[in-house]
Amino acid sequence: MEIRVEPIGMAIRVYQDFWRMHSIQHAVTAAKYGQKLYTACGAHLNYAQFGKFLLGLPHTLANNGLANFAPPPDFPNASAHGYNLFLPSMLTPWVVNGRHTYGLTEETQAVLSRTSIGNMRWCDYLPPFESYSIQLPRPISVPGGGSFDHLLVYCRQSGDETRFKVWTFSSALKNYRGINEQTQADLTRWFNQKNFDRLKGRINRLGAHLQECVKGSIRTDYLTSSDELIGAWLEELGDPGSKTNRHRFIDNDALSAVTIACRIAIGVGLHLQSSSDKCERRPRRQQSLATRTVEIQPLLDTTEDRIPVLRLRSPLNHRERVYFGLCRECPERAEIMRQIQCYWVRAHKRHRPGEPSELEKQVKVKAYVMLADRFPDFGLPPGTYTVVA
Repeated sequence: MEIRVEPIGMAIRVYQDFWRMHSIQHAVTAAKYGQKLYTACGAHLNYAQFGKFLLGLPHTLANNGLANFAPPPDFPNASAHGYNLFLPSMLTPWVVNGRHTYGLTEETQAVLSRTSIGNMRWCDYLPPFESYSIQLPRPISVPGGGSFDHLLVYCRQSGDETRFKVWTFSSALKNYRGINEQTQADLTRWFNQKNFDRLKGRINRLGAHLQECVKGSIRTDYLTSSDELIGAWLEELGDPGSKTNRHRFIDNDALSAVTIACRIAIGVGLHLQSSSDKCERRPRRQQSLATRTVEIQPLLDTTEDRIPVLRLRSPLNHRERVYFGLCRECPERAEIMRQIQCYWVRAHKRHRPGEPSELEKQVKVKAYVMLADRFPDFGLPPGTYTVVA
């Protein structure tokens, strides 16, 4: 089995080089000062086998195989390196669940990033896979530095609780050079010659290059109540003044970018969920100035890596592109943004046509995204719900 998603493949290489450099520093400190930086166990010993571990899943999970890549319990300043310490625990469920990756068009990304979740609750969010990844056509900038263009999503419900994680992968990962064979030979030679100063200088430069290439890589991890409103949770997540501890891994500067990433991740999951055959399509409405829906194409077109791409059924017109931030330099932008709003409607039941209202509602209607506007020539056809094959 081959890992074909380039950002995730580069992240694995960064993970292995991160531990390779710390292992060298650990050996230098022991040889020069007779001391240890941390206990040599877990990922310190097994980082080079991480690729084989992923290729062998799910069989390699037997005998608690993931524990072999746990960071040493006394690893220094673990909070600053958490992204590289816990990458195995995030990638494992993605591989086990089939390595599903979805691509977005630029317009689809813009629509999802500005779509309100409405009154959807976590119990309404049931993605078909416990873990999936999303490729973004337009990188999202992080105010604290860097940007990201790939997301890895994890969502699992247990009882009344929902565990939700989103990891972003830096756009600069493609620039990572890493430790090649020549560099590894130089490091080994300098260590054997006890040329520790030169060795330390090279490690410091490699570490600085690694950190520059992962700017924009952010990890999130939240445990929420299944009855909690997703929209309220997103507002709390984006508020730097929130007193809760649910964004403890994220700098305040990055909260706005992470909130957009979570909104896109949840939106894609809702689209995938809404294609279930267990619910009826929402009936089409007549031409209306008040309500229109955004439809997504079935997953037919794919990239060279066989990644299905979610596309809008109808291209956005000029006014819609202005609203969704695709045409920023426009004099009517403020007025258009005031008049259009996207929001999600929860899955619900309705009566069959002509049935008395006192009867129990039997027809299941899927969750769908609604676009409210006041323009008669809106451009999008009156749709029904999000379709993803």
